[in-house]
Amino acid sequence: NEHLGTELAFLVAEYYIEGWASGQQEVLEVLATTELHILIMLNADGNDFDTRWNINQVDLNRNYDHYWNTCPTTQPGSSAFSESETLANSIYMNEVVPHADLYITMHTGVWIMLYPWGKWPEQPSDWEMYHHIRDEVNSNISDIPIRNANQGLYPNCGTSRDYGYGVMGYPTFTFETDDEQFLLGTVEPLSQRLGEELDVMNYLIENVWYWRARLVVDSLTTDGSQVELSVSNLGRASTTNATLLYIDENGVEFEPSVSQNNEPCKMDSQFNYSLTGCGFQINATNSTQVTFDFGDIEISSNGKFVLHYQKRVIDSSMWVTEDVPTDILVLRSQGSSTGAFSGNVGLVFLLAVFLMAGIAAWLGREQSSLTDESIQSRFDSAFRISDNDRIFDTQASIRDLFHRPSFHEPVVDGVRAIAVLWVLIFHAWFFQNPEWTNGHVIPWYDSVFDNPMFLWLVQGGLGVDMFFVISGFLIGAILLREINRSDGLNMRRFYARRFL
Repeated sequence: NEHLGTELAFLVAEYYIEGWASGQQEVLEVLATTELHILIMLNADGNDFDTRWNINQVDLNRNYDHYWNTCPTTQPGSSAFSESETLANSIYMNEVVPHADLYITMHTGVWIMLYPWGKWPEQPSDWEMYHHIRDEVNSNISDIPIRNANQGLYPNCGTSRDYGYGVMGYPTFTFETDDEQFLLGTVEPLSQRLGEELDVMNYLIENVWYWRARLVVDSLTTDGSQVELSVSNLGRASTTNATLLYIDENGVEFEPSVSQNNEPCKMDSQFNYSLTGCGFQINATNSTQVTFDFGDIEISSNGKFVLHYQKRVIDSSMWVTEDVPTDILVLRSQGSSTGAFSGNVGLVFLLAVFLMAGIAAWLGREQSSLTDESIQSRFDSAFRISDNDRIFDTQASIRDLFHRPSFHEPVVDGVRAIAVLWVLIFHAWFFQNPEWTNGHVIPWYDSVFDNPMFLWLVQGGLGVDMFFVISGFLIGAILLREINRSDGLNMRRFYARRFL
């Protein structure tokens, strides 16, 4: 008597088959990357003679081997998979589509979508993914209730939904299509009854790529045996026990040293990093940085790194192994530091600014002797490009700061130029130092103009900082000249000029 569940499965098949034949763009994009396995009717015998009397027979959707016969509901059969239909379906799930990223079982009786668990009222391990789907469907497609099966309906065990999630690790739903049944002897267009449900199915299928963790490596830097990894999760599911493996040129696999409270992890199997400290977690649509220690092995560009992680949080979820692109890897020499700029580089550069300013002020004092003039001329020529162009103008004295009629203030010019250089050098060092950039190391490029970070540097952050450095010195010059001119400071005029 559950006609509409079968009809929804038929409509899904029809939509994608006819859409492919007609060249519908949305369908072509889905089928270019996605396989759909549609079993339109599991209980074919029950369709020939349309009766249902589960008191004496078997409810196929209570016959799966997931906490079978542990809920007080309809007849589950003599044992788990006692029925040939459910056994065949489980074999298909295990042998043909073990890697599936979506499983939906369709029924009729209540207008609702149910996700795990049916046995327990608690939310499933991948609640983030399920709640995202619920919110997106309810906000943009349909008002259909989407609930935990135990809370939204009643306790139900041995379902294909809970078997698919708890044993196979799929994201699963029970789609109860309608609370109205067909009247005998009536005909009704399916599009009038199931158009909204088909829209929900299309959303779930078109976005199936997101129903798992999708780890993408942003940067990977090695320093001896230390490996710094920056990774983002583009999927809507989290993963809790990911790790990084290194495979050398001979195919030998190396795992990083991991510990829990300074004690080696006890792993249940070769790839089980689910214990705290034995792997790293990355939530849905988030990023993280992790440091691994591979011991005394020699890491070279001839080997490769792979990410090993589960597609979802649920323990039964499939493990995947994905290569890290080789063009992301940055190799540093073992034991090297961040280079000549390691340490408190900001303080070093700032002291250089004060030192150069002091030299400029001393060389720019009132000249009273030929010796002083010779010293000044030698220093001045070192910074002179031509008669009219100088890097640092130190020829005038500090006293000229208050008396020269032009806006050209020599000492301020000198310090300002040094400060701009300080900003430039400090920015360049900052973005090449992973300790300051949370592991986001800038890769090397053949041309500096191909480096997106350099382009951002000179167009964005650096330009802003230079503007404030220069404007700060201009304000200082205005302030000094205003005080000298009027034996006081006209605050209105000062702030007006500062604003302009």
